[in-house]
Amino acid sequence: MVERSVKPWKKWKPGVWDNIKAFLLSKGVQTAVQLSTGTFFVSLFALVRQMRFPKSCLSTIFFLAAELVVAQDNHVGSHIFAGVALMSQLIIGILWASCILMLSHAPGVAYPTFLSIFAAIGFVPVAMLRAQMGPLALGLNLGAAFAIINGQFDWGAKELW
Repeated sequence: MVERSVKPWKKWKPGVWDNIKAFLLSKGVQTAVQLSTGTFFVSLFALVRQMRFPKSCLSTIFFLAAELVVAQDNHVGSHIFAGVALMSQLIIGILWASCILMLSHAPGVAYPTFLSIFAAIGFVPVAMLRAQMGPLALGLNLGAAFAIINGQFDWGAKELW
């Protein structure tokens, strides 16, 4: 009979490559790569002349708001939902603020005064929705504020002088 020499069992310990692999596959690195890649592609709207449009510098802010605030996790469906939800709310917020801007122009005089009054009154429902829905209503606030800030300088020459 041949005797075999049995080596004692050694407890396995993770090595350097195992730690590097675990780090590269972690959720933190996954999120960082997704945000970096997305920010790069969205920032092309502001950097490439042929893709530029008015206020294109804000596209990166809207992308990060959709990905960091509205998206609940790192699944593709959550990112698509976040983008669609934010864009639809931005449109609704811009329409709401456009109504406020048109009401401010209605009296014909003292446009900045009426804009201040109507904006304060008009933001009450938007703020209530934001408080009730949480981060899902972020687009309403962003869209309305964006439209009010851009539209407030649309004064006629008579009102400026």
